Amino acid sequence: METLWLDRTLARLLLTLLLLVQALRAALEHARTHPRPRAASGRTAALLFVAVFAAAAAKTAIDRSDLGHVTQWSSLLLLATACLAFAGWRERRSWTRARSACALVVLIALLDFGNLGFQIPVPRGPAAAAAMARQRWDGLVEHLAPNPPAGGCADRTFTPGEARLAANRGFIADTCAAAATLRAHGVTRLAIADSAAWYYVRFRMPWPTRYFAMARAYTPPRQLELVRELRAGRPQALLLAHGYGAIADFDVPDALRVAVVDAYLRGRRHGVAVTPTPLGDLFFWDEPDGCAPAPLPGGPGPRVELTPELVAYQPESGLLFARGWAIDGAMQRPLAALTLRDPPPGAAADLELGQNRDRQAEGLHREALRHAGWELAVRGWHPRGAGRAGDALELEAVAQGGGTGRVRLDLSGARILGPLTGAEWHGLGEAIDRAAAMGRADRARALGAVPGAASGAASGAGQGRQVPACGPRAGVGELR
Repeated sequence: METLWLDRTLARLLLTLLLLVQALRAALEHARTHPRPRAASGRTAALLFVAVFAAAAAKTAIDRSDLGHVTQWSSLLLLATACLAFAGWRERRSWTRARSACALVVLIALLDFGNLGFQIPVPRGPAAAAAMARQRWDGLVEHLAPNPPAGGCADRTFTPGEARLAANRGFIADTCAAAATLRAHGVTRLAIADSAAWYYVRFRMPWPTRYFAMARAYTPPRQLELVRELRAGRPQALLLAHGYGAIADFDVPDALRVAVVDAYLRGRRHGVAVTPTPLGDLFFWDEPDGCAPAPLPGGPGPRVELTPELVAYQPESGLLFARGWAIDGAMQRPLAALTLRDPPPGAAADLELGQNRDRQAEGLHREALRHAGWELAVRGWHPRGAGRAGDALELEAVAQGGGTGRVRLDLSGARILGPLTGAEWHGLGEAIDRAAAMGRADRARALGAVPGAASGAASGAGQGRQVPACGPRAGVGELR
């Protein structure tokens, strides 16, 4: 997949470079030509526009960092380039409008937008060609007509032909299940942290912000703007989407890429248990806290299997982020709780357990991993040095039966991110702290508590358990 992305990106950059060279060449020839024909002036202007657009949009297209979106952002550029080339060919050949229109239709049909080139169709027999034409016509008719309801919740996302595909049937069933969960909790306003904006349309929810993906709010001022929009929209739940094309990360996790927004979201859902759904992890952050299983003195401790998938540190903000999965290896079950012990002095820590790890569960054929994901964000942690073995944090794990155990999280291999340049990045750490405080205040306000109490409770964020204790239970357990 990375090789395909690199191929598409290089093809897009080469096409942009070709357009810029041709535009410069046409502009120089245009300046030397006297008198200037009107047709030539129009063609030069169109070429300049497409070349400048391609260059200006290059960074945006590549920043999407996934194969599908790089290809989509390049399709319009390929179409414009083909049309410009065809216009020049038409003028040289002096074709009539009817002949040009027919040739342009054939040219567009031969374009291969997936590979940014041309694709010559394989010759078909009369019967196969007729069947293909009939299939295309039926598809056109279906797309022009309103979609009929499908599934148990009368989903209208797909045409009849699309709804017959197995993947789309699964999407309909899973969105119906998630919609039922949202209705059961009375949710009419939703926030989606990952790039999966189509769920707003599917669930008929208002958009809480103008950003279709929170990772698009690059700088701290824009992130604070997004936080203000979220506070004004007052969503009742948060969805961390996965699967069905949702993009959780671009180049780095949102906890580091948009750390201000992430700090607000973590403060807003502080103490809220994860509700797994087929579409991702839901946090009903307007509802009361759950409770963590109380440790049982003398109980059998878990044999903790703790695997970090990513550890990264941003020196500009002093933010450490790590994520992975953890289970009780002896029982092959998720842990009931996982807390940070003895954090660095003055550090603010947030540890979540119970997030979805479908890919690892299916790839490693271990069902215990499905809801065993954890994420740790520590603001105020500083590494001792690159590759120093002393960099570690101690975690306390609680088994489903109540037994406890300690495990060390090795941070010596943490990825140190590069510097952030520009005046807008000054004061990033303070902006993170401010957003986290706003999230905790909004959480307290939703529960009818005094906002100051939320700040007091969060002041001990690094001390481990953040929710009231209850008796041991056999389920997945409290997730914080």
